[in-house]
Amino acid sequence: VNEEAYMIVNWAEVNTAAGAGMTIENGRIREECLLRRVVIPDIPQSEFVSWAVPSDFYCVVGKQMRIYFDEICTTNVYGFFTVSSTRSYPQVTYSDDYVEFNTTETGAFTVTIKRKDYYNRDIGSVQVVVHSINEADLSGKKFMFIGDSLTAAAWIQNTFKDMSGCTLYGTRGTSPYLHEGRSGWTSANFLNDASISGVVNAFYNPTKGAFDFAWYMDQHPEFADVEVVNLFLGRNDGFNDGLRARLETLIADIHAYNPDIIITVMGAYNVAADNSGAGKYLQNNVSFNISGKNYNRIFFADYADRGNANVYPIPQAVNLDSRYDYGRMEVPVSARHEETKTIYTDNVHPAKTGYQHMADVYFAYMNHILG
Repeated sequence: VNEEAYMIVNWAEVNTAAGAGMTIENGRIREECLLRRVVIPDIPQSEFVSWAVPSDFYCVVGKQMRIYFDEICTTNVYGFFTVSSTRSYPQVTYSDDYVEFNTTETGAFTVTIKRKDYYNRDIGSVQVVVHSINEADLSGKKFMFIGDSLTAAAWIQNTFKDMSGCTLYGTRGTSPYLHEGRSGWTSANFLNDASISGVVNAFYNPTKGAFDFAWYMDQHPEFADVEVVNLFLGRNDGFNDGLRARLETLIADIHAYNPDIIITVMGAYNVAADNSGAGKYLQNNVSFNISGKNYNRIFFADYADRGNANVYPIPQAVNLDSRYDYGRMEVPVSARHEETKTIYTDNVHPAKTGYQHMADVYFAYMNHILG
């Protein structure tokens, strides 16, 4: 620790313990005497670090892709990350914040990410198999994006359409950039509510009193040949256990209409790197991001082997830069300062680049799934 600190010492215990030989210099315990007598118990690595990343990851030849460490790692140990890979520079590089892929050839390679403390000791590690694939022809494929404000913002699916040439279906948006995003909605709203604040739930069957994908298609037969449905919900749910159960209900209902529809499900994502813009939402970004990664750790495990059932998890957030992919502005340090500081204008909804970076991951995964 490179900062001033203090400790409270119970001398009665110290004098009968291994630390009895400690000395005091200038009113301070000689730290080296203390440290030599500290016994570190054999605590499992999971107590120090946990990982929320799928075991397999996809990137497209010729397109930059990153995995940001703060999107996949939760740790209570100050330290740093190191990276090793079976593919060499410049196709794999890394900085303090991320590992980057700029592949020029297809094939699979491993990437090992380690968390180390400031004594250079390994605290934990994770290995990911990265699959570098060629771009496939996705033009004309039919997609529908269902979600909350991150879908309503339109940048994810619009960017994906511009990259792939796909067709977008939905009752919202402006053709050809259609979607089924509704700001502020939860998965429960889609399942149970006919409308909220004047915004109609196009999937709500009044006879059934619930979400009904087949009923939706009866009302909109022009969308009946949809091939892929993407679900991006959870920010307003809080990324909790109830969300997973509600997603399963949505998935089952869509597949009751057509089991051949490919359903992609996006996981949790990090909001902005600090709380400088949090007043608007009265949230703590750090605790939210921890809960999101806890959700993802289970989410990726639950959905890992469901490809045969046409259900695929999408780790879209690993390419999201929580520091620079959110809007920023300069404001005075305080009412009495002339100096300015940078704060986030919105630490819940990414800037355009953040949505585009998530779309890059979706593009890679759809080239794998449909290619």
